[in-house]
Amino acid sequence: MASINPFEIKKEKTEDDFAPLGELWYRPYTADGSNPCSALRVLLACCTESASVFLKHDLVARCAAADLKREIALLARAEQFQQEGLSLFCREKPAALFYALFYEQLNEELTAAVAQKETDEYVKAAFDFALAEDCDHLYRFSCLIKAESDADAKEITGGITEIMPGRPSISQHRYPFDDVRRFVPFALSGVKTWIHLFAVAAVKRRTLDFYTNAGYLCRSETARRLFAEIALTEEQHLMQYDSLSDPSLSVTEKLVLCEYAECYLYYSAYAEETDEKIKQLWEKRFLREAAHLQKAAQLLKTFENKDYKALIPQENFPDPLSLNDFAEKNKPYIRKVLKETIDLTAVLEDYAKADEIPQNYAFFKYNGKVTRPTEKVASHSVAEKLIERDGKDYRFEESPHPVPEMRDRTRDNTRAGR
Repeated sequence: MASINPFEIKKEKTEDDFAPLGELWYRPYTADGSNPCSALRVLLACCTESASVFLKHDLVARCAAADLKREIALLARAEQFQQEGLSLFCREKPAALFYALFYEQLNEELTAAVAQKETDEYVKAAFDFALAEDCDHLYRFSCLIKAESDADAKEITGGITEIMPGRPSISQHRYPFDDVRRFVPFALSGVKTWIHLFAVAAVKRRTLDFYTNAGYLCRSETARRLFAEIALTEEQHLMQYDSLSDPSLSVTEKLVLCEYAECYLYYSAYAEETDEKIKQLWEKRFLREAAHLQKAAQLLKTFENKDYKALIPQENFPDPLSLNDFAEKNKPYIRKVLKETIDLTAVLEDYAKADEIPQNYAFFKYNGKVTRPTEKVASHSVAEKLIERDGKDYRFEESPHPVPEMRDRTRDNTRAGR
């Protein structure tokens, strides 16, 4: 697909996003037989629209000019209309546990995809660190679904993502100081890094919100406890990504970058979508986001007398972010990351092997407190209970685990990274 300059797209009116409430409803598509990548694109779009709305609320809170607040409110309302329509379009799956699989699959695959494209080594290290933990979240929920409904997570996720232990969830509980990273100056990292951080943080934020609010929908105490535990570590990931953001960017600069990122993600979805019905949806949303982007650029000029080209000198989009080549590119990359990072933990703004930091460090005190006793930690017990019932845990591996210590399927490893 030829590269596109979104600033040159014929502008639509922002008010065109508004529609009668009865037209917000879309018939949800069924997961059965659907392209799993199409399903992930729909979920990613829901996450980015939701993140865009919340960012605009944050920008309004930081803004003194009433006229600018009104313009941001107009854009936020348009994004909310789009977000509601996409949420209703999501595939039909009544169980909260099934949606947990979809969220973790998207977290894992999207993070792996952007990490391979990221040029800032510090940001890439953050992606890799969280990736090893998202891998384990998918594994834990898969074990729970197998134990409670005997469902096969491979079939639910479409078989494009391997399911195996990552850095154990029990090892992910860190003292809050260790989830804060150095911010990355936008002038050095550029718009591509902004897009990557916006996308992964958007998915992480919605995942956290879902886990925080969906646990009560589960019937079993074990499921409720697992949702609560994983929500804690998702908050840690979100703190990591948020702290990487450049605090010197102004309200209207962030607005332009947010709209550019959204526009790019819809462009990427359209470029590789194979379902014609959904492809039309991506095209329509891309054109609307191009209008939002042009509006934001106008606001940047009006209220700060800045040209958007100072932020985005290369106006044409980068190559599309592909979700179709997961099996080819992400599987070996995820295995490589697990092999190289599974025994790491965070130490303030950096990372280190857990067995190389002092035993009196805050991580060990905090982790020891919140994970005592081990047998009552939900992420550990879901694997152990399945092993007790079936003689082994649940996995979908195309070859042995890349970390030899994690290959024993009859015992849950609680020491890696701890």
